[in-house]
Amino acid sequence: MTKRTATKMKVAVDERFTPIKQDTKKGKLRYYPYNINWNYGLHPQSWEDPLFAFN
Repeated sequence: MTKRTATKMKVAVDERFTPIKQDTKKGKLRYYPYNINWNYGLHPQSWEDPLFAFN
């Protein structure tokens, strides 16, 4: 979540490529009742092929 915003974001784990998008409830976009004054959230992790070897 970006600093000084009120949008409630989530990782859509049920979608392809797991995008980060705004959360919804009953078809409506969700917001916090106040701005968040710090960065809040997660660090997306990328995955590598475990069978790949560097030469």
